[in-house]
Amino acid sequence: MLDRPIAPAPSSVAATQDFVEPAEPTAGPPHPFPHQQPQITHMFAKSLQREELIALRRALNQTAIVAATDRAGRITHANPRFCEISGYTEGELVGQDHRILNSGHHPREFFQDLWRTITRGETWHGEVRNRSKSGTLYWVETTIAPLLSRTGVLQGYVSIRFDITARKQAELELATENVFRQQAENLLRQIVDTIPAGISAFDADDRLLIYNDAFKAFYPKVADLIQEGVRFDEILKAAAERGQFAELAGQTRDIEAWLARRLREHAKPTQSLVQKLDDGRWVQIRERRTYNGLHVAIRADITDLKLAEQTIRRQAEQDALTGLANRAAVYGRVERLLADKAPQGLLVVTDLDNFKAVNDTLGHDAGDELLVVVGRRLAGAVRKTDMIARMGGDEFAIVMGGITSRQVAERRLSKIASFVQQPVALTGRTVQPRISMGVVLIGSQTGNRKDLFREADLALYQAKAAGRGRYTFFDEAMLRAAERRQSDIEELRTGLQRDELRVEFQPQVNLASGEPMGLEALARWQRGSEVISPASFIPLAEESGLIIPLGSRVIELSLAFQASMRARGLRSGRLAINVAAAQLKLDDFVETLANQLSRFGLKPADIEIEITETVLLDRSVHQIARTIEKLDSLGVTIALDDFGTGYASLSHLKQFKVDRLKIDRSFVADIRPEDGRGVIARTIVSLAHSLGMDVVGEGIETQFQSDALKAIGCDIGQGYLLSPPLSPDNTEQYFQQRTLAQPHPSMRIVA
Repeated sequence: MLDRPIAPAPSSVAATQDFVEPAEPTAGPPHPFPHQQPQITHMFAKSLQREELIALRRALNQTAIVAATDRAGRITHANPRFCEISGYTEGELVGQDHRILNSGHHPREFFQDLWRTITRGETWHGEVRNRSKSGTLYWVETTIAPLLSRTGVLQGYVSIRFDITARKQAELELATENVFRQQAENLLRQIVDTIPAGISAFDADDRLLIYNDAFKAFYPKVADLIQEGVRFDEILKAAAERGQFAELAGQTRDIEAWLARRLREHAKPTQSLVQKLDDGRWVQIRERRTYNGLHVAIRADITDLKLAEQTIRRQAEQDALTGLANRAAVYGRVERLLADKAPQGLLVVTDLDNFKAVNDTLGHDAGDELLVVVGRRLAGAVRKTDMIARMGGDEFAIVMGGITSRQVAERRLSKIASFVQQPVALTGRTVQPRISMGVVLIGSQTGNRKDLFREADLALYQAKAAGRGRYTFFDEAMLRAAERRQSDIEELRTGLQRDELRVEFQPQVNLASGEPMGLEALARWQRGSEVISPASFIPLAEESGLIIPLGSRVIELSLAFQASMRARGLRSGRLAINVAAAQLKLDDFVETLANQLSRFGLKPADIEIEITETVLLDRSVHQIARTIEKLDSLGVTIALDDFGTGYASLSHLKQFKVDRLKIDRSFVADIRPEDGRGVIARTIVSLAHSLGMDVVGEGIETQFQSDALKAIGCDIGQGYLLSPPLSPDNTEQYFQQRTLAQPHPSMRIVA
């Protein structure tokens, strides 16, 4: 490059001409020239042979960024390294001055000094920040010297640069890391003291180098110790012993362990930590250890943030109605209890017996008020350290720690029951709440939270099955029973897939004439050679959701049988089919039933839909009411089964279109010769007739019961005395042997 001819240049050079260069390296290669290099051109011409010059030029091209300019500063040559770092080709650079690389970083005076130096024939040395063609900034360490002819005439300038971008970046980072060691310490102190956050820096030996007033204000109980040179562990230990930290309040025995943990965190800080001080303030500490061992920390007062978080958490873990903890909160409490090395405690899952009746009879506002009262009473019956949570609906959970025996638990449970089961005045009515409780003792053998709540639910289920208003402790037999129940559900599911469902039919007889008036379809599960009673598998179907496919199959089999009876000319009367609440909630139930009737060539008057009294108390009562209205419009008769055993009221009989009441078998069983009781049956008959309904007495097993029901005006009877449930073939024979009686004009019975 240096022996390349250079075009003559103008004799004058602008003193203010910018001569700019690249970004910032970590360290460049060693300078190829001695520190004192007066005139490079003379040195090349006189000290080196041509071969040496060529070798040196090659070495320079490999290691240095070399350019030559004329006297006006226009580029006449740029080596490959120059083109590489600038992003321009040599063709783009030649003829340009160095302003093409100007980054705008240096002031005008910087370049004025540069030109003054080189125009005097002196060598200029400095660091320049340039901008490449792509806009990237880079630093170069630059040496610019006059380029003289053999006779000593100034022809231009030659520059040799080394990329120091990485070095400059490293220097910048180093300056940041060592901010507290810079010579301008006094200025830094003034700046630090204006920052509201607490700032501290400890050296590699953990002695305090610098701190501000805010740091000292965070720890007023050790303010006298906070000064330069004191060790971090001395400040920390004194603060702990003087009660500066809330988490150590009353725990003097744990100070040593706490100090050891905190010092480990301090020695190898990895993330921020939060401290609560004894005055209620919360401090967030962000610590960092620099590469040379300096420990820098910033402390910020986050009390407002923590209070806001606590409010949000409280709202997220608090039941909106009762103000108690909610499901998420009690789950967390149980998991913390189980995390103890030797957990001891009690989990109680409880709900209100017959709570829905309160909602239905007194309204949901009264129901909500009752929940609030019960929640308050539960909280009053336990210790402050115990937790009461509302799980949802009328279900609550209680978590007690430190319960070591069943005897202690029973005393607590008795106290809870007596507190809760006191009368409550609601909307002018007095209600006496009753609760059932499922109880699990928590010990070292207790499993996880999910299993624990499952066991409590099983115990609660058992308490309700045993008559409600009591508590039941979980035992393994309940789990085995639940597993058997689940196994039975799976068998039932398989049985439905295998079409093992059968239907039998029990005649309904006119008590006045003794003639059959109709039939009730009764589901049977033919599991192999065993016939399973509906009392066993219907609850399983309702619990598992299988009641919908099961009920659909019962309807199909029943309609097929009724159609076959009609085809044989047998007047079997109306066929009653039991339907579950889940079926009545289906949007297309009535439409599907109408299609099935049409498919089998039957009329709506050929069937009767039986619903139990509990259906009227279902949570989806409005949907069920719409379905019953559609059935009535279709022309299907509605019978209310098990009347008197639930909590249906006269308002329900007015709300729902019901054509027939069925006296529950338990009231029929009360009719005995020895005392002649039958008051409830007589009342139901009177009520039904006053509302224009027929009455069916079911479960008739003695002649006395049949005669008594006939005497009080019961229209129809059903039971083993009159006929047991019959298979389809036997039912057909039954009606072949009898002539169906004509219906009484006062009875809405369709033959």
